[in-house]
Amino acid sequence: MDYYKGKEFMSRVVVQKAHQQPKAAAPASRPTKDYTAYNKKRARSKKIEKTVLTIFCLIMAALSLVAIFTGAYSIWQIDNRPDNGYYTYEDQNYYYYHGNWYEWENDSWRYAPDESWMESDYESYYDSYSYDSDAEYEDFEDSSYYTPYEYSDDNNDSWDDDSWDSGWDSNDSWDSGYDDWGSDW
Repeated sequence: MDYYKGKEFMSRVVVQKAHQQPKAAAPASRPTKDYTAYNKKRARSKKIEKTVLTIFCLIMAALSLVAIFTGAYSIWQIDNRPDNGYYTYEDQNYYYYHGNWYEWENDSWRYAPDESWMESDYESYYDSYSYDSDAEYEDFEDSSYYTPYEYSDDNNDSWDDDSWDSGWDSNDSWDSGYDDWGSDW
């Protein structure tokens, strides 16, 4: 064949192939039983993972809600407790001090037993924070139950003791200026 006829033949083949319908793909082979079992196991495993993750998220959400409600309840309790001070209920004198009730009985302050008015209706029996010198009871601040608050002023100039840093820059024996890094101590 000469060159020209070969070229013509090839161009016909190319045109003919371009106009041909594509061949249908070969049918996919059926998966083996092992592959099907693997897919089932994998699907089951994913379902278990999803269930465990859902349960974990629900538990974390429940714990978060418990923490939020506990904190809110604690704040509510702090805001809803009696003020320190003197109270009078049915001709009996009481003092509330840092979470405890005390009553004046037999000429002294003592712990008071819990009574229902102390938890709910205390506001209507409040007298005052300050001691009234005309009262028939002694000042609670003079009792053994009272602990005075000691105010400490950090800017107090009376503490001017510099002895704690004496010798810092005085070339004491702790720093002779000699280093013995090569020794085996």
